Formats: sequence, C-alpha cells, structure tokens
Amino acid sequence: MNPPDVNLLKNEMDMHSLKSSMEGAVPLLLYFSADPCTVCHAMLPKLQKTLLEMGSAEEGQDYHLLVIESEKLPEICGQLLVFTVPTLLIFWEGREVLRESRFMDLKQIKRILSQIIESRNSEPGFLEE
Repeated sequence: MNPPDVNLLKNEMDMHSLKSSMEGAVPLLLYFSADPCTVCHAMLPKLQKTLLEMGSAEEGQDYHLLVIESEKLPEICGQLLVFTVPTLLIFWEGREVLRESRFMDLKQIKRILSQIIESRNSEPGFLEE
C-alpha cells in the first residue's frame, strides 16, 4: 500500500476553503511542518502509515490530510494558535477534536479518527472519549 498523497496548503487564498473544510462532516487533519524540522519529516510518514493501517478509511472520503508549511504560512499558524512543529489538528463539524504536537501519540490519533468515522456511519454527533 502506498501512503496517501500529501496535499499542501499553498497560499493564503486557500484559507477560505480551509475554514469551509473545518466545518464539514469529513474530518480534516491539519499537519503543520517546517523544512528544517527533522521531527516533522520523521512523523509525517508514521502518521500516513497509521492512517493506511485503518483499513477501510479512505483519504478524501473518510478524512482529509492537509500539510501546512508553517514558515510559508505564518498567518494561518497564528490564527490556529500553532506555535511549534510538528503539530496535528483534527477538525470535525467545526470543532477541534484533537491537538498533538512534537512526539505524537499515533494510537490516540487512530482511536479518535476511528470513533469519528464510526459515528459518521451510524448517527450524527461526537462520541465521548
């Protein structure tokens, strides 16, 4: 299996569509990275592998993964209060449901995302932790 494609937020004009995606029924995973960050480059493939291991979860249908290069888009980082990289934010139905930074708990990310996908397939609303 190949890792999901990495979608990059390329410019400030994408912020409107980003805000729209945050409100959506499909979970949005925002991965904040930076070029000189070695931890960022090590964590992204691990995150992608974790997402692939979810089996039936498909990029684009069950979640969207978007990589934001913090040094190129500092305004977005500021608006979302991201001050360190790597940081992963998961948004669902307009709410931030998870924030992980630096050394991320991949099992927790997988568990939260699985709960969201499962609840989307059954009934609306967020499953309590």
